[in-house]
Amino acid sequence: MIRLFGAALALVLMVSGPVYAVEAPDAVAKATLRQALGAISQADGTAAQKLIASINLADLPEDQRPLAVCIAGRLTAPVTSPRQVTDASTDDTLQAYRHYWQDVAMGRDTAEPAEDALRARLAAAYDLPKDADWGKVEAALQARFKDRGLGVLLGRTGRLRELMVWTSEKTERRDVTLPEGAFNVSITYLDAFESMGWSRYLSCDRIGTGGWAKPDGLYAVVPAYPSLDDELFRLSFLGHETQHFSDYSRFPGLKPWELEYRAKLVELHYAERISPMLLRGFASAVGPNPEDSHAYANGRVIAELKARLKTEDLAALPVADIQRAALEALLADSKKRQAK
Repeated sequence: MIRLFGAALALVLMVSGPVYAVEAPDAVAKATLRQALGAISQADGTAAQKLIASINLADLPEDQRPLAVCIAGRLTAPVTSPRQVTDASTDDTLQAYRHYWQDVAMGRDTAEPAEDALRARLAAAYDLPKDADWGKVEAALQARFKDRGLGVLLGRTGRLRELMVWTSEKTERRDVTLPEGAFNVSITYLDAFESMGWSRYLSCDRIGTGGWAKPDGLYAVVPAYPSLDDELFRLSFLGHETQHFSDYSRFPGLKPWELEYRAKLVELHYAERISPMLLRGFASAVGPNPEDSHAYANGRVIAELKARLKTEDLAALPVADIQRAALEALLADSKKRQAK
């Protein structure tokens, strides 16, 4: 979860986690590509570039080689105008964000000056005073995109300012069962994206936001999922985001990483087929900064499960043990918060 105008974002990492003992060149190459994707999920393009550059493309499976080449280009090649939406000013807005994403990820500029430059560029494009703050700038963007029939999500995801733009919405209600209760939630399915945000842009659509929760319901990024009927969607979106929806009212004021920690435990409690993938995905994107809520929560989840299960090798354990430990951790966290 990343707070964004009161929303909670689910980051879908369609990657496998770290390999601790590899020998074959193809295993090394695949593990390195996974590590590069983990670095991109934390907006560390410099680390990702070094990892990609160390890969011998011939060692990768043929279907993964284009991904490595594409990522290298997204991180280093000049950003060009998309010229794909409704008008030049909208396209130029997308280009401005892409320049900013690349500059910060690659360390060409630190976050604050880069944000100031982006804000000033957007203010000029939308006929605002040069010193207009982000609230005014984003309100102007919202209005412009809405006038053109486009949905938009702004704010911040992790380290970077976000821009997601879509053209299709459909809403329905669904029942979702969680370990601590059942909910009937509104789900809005978002599709036909012109921009899916910084993580998907920098990773060539391999990783990125799968949806978010707001007090009024859940929002699903349809292209982020292979299917809307499988276990991945049911847990990484429905279970994860409904837990956010519950925690907003049950434990108001939770920090973003705390919300993420609890939602990831819910995923692991119910996960069966995708449990190994979730564990590898969490372990591949661990970070020490609480402001990077997903990466920090990943580390807390992995450490908590290892402590409860008294092991350093979670992958060696039966899925049932992971499910049980995840539930115990969630209930213990709830009990601690109820006692406050």
